[in-house]
Amino acid sequence: MVFLLVGAVAAAAACGTDQEPEWETAETIPLMVCDSSETWMRPSEEEQSERVWYGPRYYGGANWDLSQLQATFYEDFVHWHGGASESLDLSLQHGLWSTKDRSAGDPSCDGGPGVFRGEVISVYLLLHEANDVRLSDSTYWITVQETLSGFQQIQFTNLLFPEDTTEEYPTIDYTVVIVDMLGRELARAQAGGAFQQRGEDGVQTTTPTPEAADVLEGWWLTPIPDVESAIERAKQASAADNAKPRFRGELGDFVIVEPGTGAGYPCPEPYQPATNPERSELYFEFPGAVIDMVGSCQGTIFGITANVGDGYSMVGRGYFLGPKLEEPFDAPADRLKLITVGGKPALAELPIPDHFLSTTQVVVIERFPSEEAPGIMAWARSVGKLERAIALAELVMGVH
Repeated sequence: MVFLLVGAVAAAAACGTDQEPEWETAETIPLMVCDSSETWMRPSEEEQSERVWYGPRYYGGANWDLSQLQATFYEDFVHWHGGASESLDLSLQHGLWSTKDRSAGDPSCDGGPGVFRGEVISVYLLLHEANDVRLSDSTYWITVQETLSGFQQIQFTNLLFPEDTTEEYPTIDYTVVIVDMLGRELARAQAGGAFQQRGEDGVQTTTPTPEAADVLEGWWLTPIPDVESAIERAKQASAADNAKPRFRGELGDFVIVEPGTGAGYPCPEPYQPATNPERSELYFEFPGAVIDMVGSCQGTIFGITANVGDGYSMVGRGYFLGPKLEEPFDAPADRLKLITVGGKPALAELPIPDHFLSTTQVVVIERFPSEEAPGIMAWARSVGKLERAIALAELVMGVH
């Protein structure tokens, strides 16, 4: 499994000053890995929309809530309480249905009875891997490392479960806190409740500037008066697009390669945590963008990724080594277009026509590689019109 060691910009604001000593002095307890994959990736929103959000299990039901399904889809940490129905919902709602390889894990893992009662605590870690579990008073600390791919389901014995109880489902007061390798809080949950991840409940309070607000408010989305008809058209459009051959090869200053391949930026071990990303020439900030991943090795930051506060978009900036920029765009030739963004050469992957959830991507070469320094590329990915992705890329480049 490949790790992304994270140095989050907002970490200091997210964790209390008295948490780290508790974490550092807490007692390590055994954990088991019950289910895992090293290659799982969160599916695209188009795939999740067709398979789950508008699928037969949820769409049309009395409790169908698209915004809640979308929020659940991006959760990284999930409690599992046992049972076939909850297992199915967890797999569907979090995109684990797309897993192609799984490892069964420890055969002594509890299949449900102990989890039901609270004797065993079971947590899914998406795009993270557990390092250890610790207990301090009534707080469990799960130390994790962020990964480029994969998930784990871990279990550990709830040492706070009352041994002499006669209750079938006793009430137990405890907290589970997810921390990174430096003890910085990523998420927490009371007992077996939902995890509140860093940045929720008002932590992100930045008010967009007028220029950024124009980009972030949602004008790029096409109104959908008839959702069912739009879904059917999207399915037909996706099938027609998939029937076309994928483009591979050189296109201007770019080389289109197979998804999952590409030269990337060399990162030999040992990995080292990313520190002070704001000092890197790759650093960017604009209202509404929250940096959530910083790739680093041997003291060099080689990539920064941020979520945009609209729920639909991601942006980033990174190094590359050329001579041309390799991109794993999965599209036919008629959806690839050479453009310029901020006066720099760029490549756009256009959305699938008549597909209301199709993704638009733009990648920009800000600086070509030289003997003295690697190249720099900026990118943006969003649902909707090309203009939206271009505007986000310009915000990353600081030219909007």
